[in-house]
Amino acid sequence: MVNGDLVQLDYLSTPLLSHFYIGHKPSHIFINLGPEMSFLLNESGTSEFGAVERKSVFGLCGGLGYNKAFKKSKIGIEYRYHFAVTSNNKTEGTQAERRNTWMGISLLYSFGLK
Repeated sequence: MVNGDLVQLDYLSTPLLSHFYIGHKPSHIFINLGPEMSFLLNESGTSEFGAVERKSVFGLCGGLGYNKAFKKSKIGIEYRYHFAVTSNNKTEGTQAERRNTWMGISLLYSFGLK
């Protein structure tokens, strides 16, 4: 919310993450690190800063998680943080810079088909 104005931005994020394991099965901690491209799909609402000028944003993403393995499945939890390296403005420095930052928590479940 910017000065009482509500702006919603919907992005498609495409991370390319390295997955590092700490510990041995059946349970382990993991770290995800890597770059991420986000593409603006929809913008609704208005603010005093105007529309988003840059429709794709480059950022860095990292996360920490825990997996617990069972016979043919795994459950886990992950915390992930994203910070945009490029701003949403094309003309940086001429106005207030806007950068995307988000964090999320995911519950994970995976299973084998064999």
